[in-house]
Amino acid sequence: MSGDVLLATYLNDHHAAAVAATELARRVAAEQRGSPDGEPLRRLALDVEEDLLVLRGIMAALDVPVRGTRRVRPGSRRSSAG
Repeated sequence: MSGDVLLATYLNDHHAAAVAATELARRVAAEQRGSPDGEPLRRLALDVEEDLLVLRGIMAALDVPVRGTRRVRPGSRRSSAG
């Protein structure tokens, strides 16, 4: 496998995790809105989303396309095989 393919795979794996983290951070922040932890969690969600946007910028600068990400429900199991 070439270095370009390995880098694209790594960046897309990182992107998939960043999308999941962004969705989770948003959901937790929304659930805690109005609580003492609500505002810090809202800021954290914004930081996580900013990191995702930076990653997308890096991928674009390197001409690495974003592959589609699969959504997996929390707690569900997905086989890593084919």
